[in-house]
Amino acid sequence: MAKHILRLLVKAFGMAALIGVGLSLVIYLAGARNAVLYSNGLFLASGILIFIGLLDLMGGYRMRSDFKTVYSQSAGDPNLHQRNQRWMADTLQVYSMLIFFGLMAGFLLAAGILVDRFG
Repeated sequence: MAKHILRLLVKAFGMAALIGVGLSLVIYLAGARNAVLYSNGLFLASGILIFIGLLDLMGGYRMRSDFKTVYSQSAGDPNLHQRNQRWMADTLQVYSMLIFFGLMAGFLLAAGILVDRFG
């Protein structure tokens, strides 16, 4: 379990670093060399990531609450225990994306605060 959490943190930090580098490159090429603009860009990028994570969560909820999907899952051979396991796996998958995007946004927010504070 600890390996999985550490791997998730490393992936989120790496993706946030890539987003930060890309954002800094765009801001540098645009000619703006102000720490406040870079900090604002990091805040905006983190807000967009949180929004994408919430959209993914809402899409998963729509899929799980659709009567046709729920009915089609009950039409097969698996018993109640197997259906509940499948439903929990789907739920965890949707929430894991929100957690991943939330971690990336948290790293970008922390970087934005540090840039604003010390930049």
